Amino acid sequence: MPTNPTDIQAFLDQRKLKYSHEKGSNKFQSGFSTDNYLNASGKNMFTFNIFCEDDGEIVRIIAPNLFTVPPQATAKRKAVVWQTLHQANWNCRLVTFEYDINDGEIRALYNIPLGDSSLGLQQLMNGIYSMPSALDQYAPDIVRAIEFGIPMEGHREYANEFEKFIKAWTPHDA
Repeated sequence: MPTNPTDIQAFLDQRKLKYSHEKGSNKFQSGFSTDNYLNASGKNMFTFNIFCEDDGEIVRIIAPNLFTVPPQATAKRKAVVWQTLHQANWNCRLVTFEYDINDGEIRALYNIPLGDSSLGLQQLMNGIYSMPSALDQYAPDIVRAIEFGIPMEGHREYANEFEKFIKAWTPHDA
């Protein structure tokens, strides 16, 4: 049996987590403090939303607007950001970082596909508690990629090879 907002609310209440939820809505909002991640206001905290979607067959935990890649960022800078996010995704396995090329938003996502199964407390808590640890772990790398075009530590050699490839591939009169 798929889940519903009442199940999510019961789990959040059971763990005594603070959240906001509009009655009748499938969206919950909460947040955590962080050690390394700084939001746009310079505070060590982030907010996330929990959605019950597709008739309760999927629960999505989304931390929106964590970082923004400036629209004037060069293709090289964006490539370093993408590389950093992909490496974080490879290393992290639970939380996925997404990049919207239309507006530069980077967010974190944790999907819980349920299908015809019920949501368990541990499933939901794994998603919720993995967010701040992933952000704290990868925020410095993501910020370095956005602000300075520096790839994750240990991947600079790969980035140099990628840059050579791009230069060779890009028409010189472009």
